[in-house]
Amino acid sequence: MKFCTKCGYQNADDARFCQSCGAPMNVSQAQTDTSSAQPGTQAQPQTPPQNQGYQQQNLPQADNSHLFCILSYIGVLWLFGLLLAPEKFNPRVKFNVGQGIIASIVSVGLSLVAWILTLIVNLIFRVEKTLFGYGTGVYEISPVATVISSILWVAVGAVSIALMVYGIVKVTKHEDTYLPIIGKYAFYK
Repeated sequence: MKFCTKCGYQNADDARFCQSCGAPMNVSQAQTDTSSAQPGTQAQPQTPPQNQGYQQQNLPQADNSHLFCILSYIGVLWLFGLLLAPEKFNPRVKFNVGQGIIASIVSVGLSLVAWILTLIVNLIFRVEKTLFGYGTGVYEISPVATVISSILWVAVGAVSIALMVYGIVKVTKHEDTYLPIIGKYAFYK
């Protein structure tokens, strides 16, 4: 097996380009020519084919790992990096998918806490409707409860967006770092 000198990904012996980052593998032309030559014959240099249009087998494989790393931080789109091959075996994609999973779990947890607190605030600050000065037994949410609930939900949204933006910015800079505070608790690596 050959290891890529750029990203360290383990490739097949006959790979011409890294399957992870697309960088050309460091195999000199002389090594390729002499290894394929018959004993007793002189190796002929290979010439690239003339303009025959696009040949799919001669083009390097596109590096989708960067895209999957970015998708890992957008909602539950980390599922693509988790399930689709060959990117699901890429260590960089696996790391960012783990960070995306923990960010999603934290966002859902904060939403659940905000929902419960909203219910409690609505019960505490409810106001009974009156009709001709008498209570009707029908309650409505007070403006104070609405303001408190709005602040809670804006805070949850801000945390979720901050985690998403932080992760995407780090991926675009090719820095695979843990998310602040929660990143080290990622269980998928």
